[in-house]
Amino acid sequence: MGRRRRRKVIRTFRRTIPKVYTCPQCGKRTVTVQMIKEANIAHVACGTCKISGDITLSEGMTAVDAYCTWYDEAISGKRLEELKQGNLGEG
Repeated sequence: MGRRRRRKVIRTFRRTIPKVYTCPQCGKRTVTVQMIKEANIAHVACGTCKISGDITLSEGMTAVDAYCTWYDEAISGKRLEELKQGNLGEG
């Protein structure tokens, strides 16, 4: 007697949006983004080197978009000095 073969279930895994990002200054994966919807800003900060900045949110922006905007500004060099100087008084 033969038996029926069970069909193999194919599972698809969806990648999730990360919550921790890479720092442009120190290269470690310790950057977090805090979305403050009431003030319409996103606070982006590195936990290791303490570099941080605020990004004004546009309509429909997510945490990834805020991180990318902040990263571009930090890499371009024009805001990197401001970000470093702003953290000297905090810590």
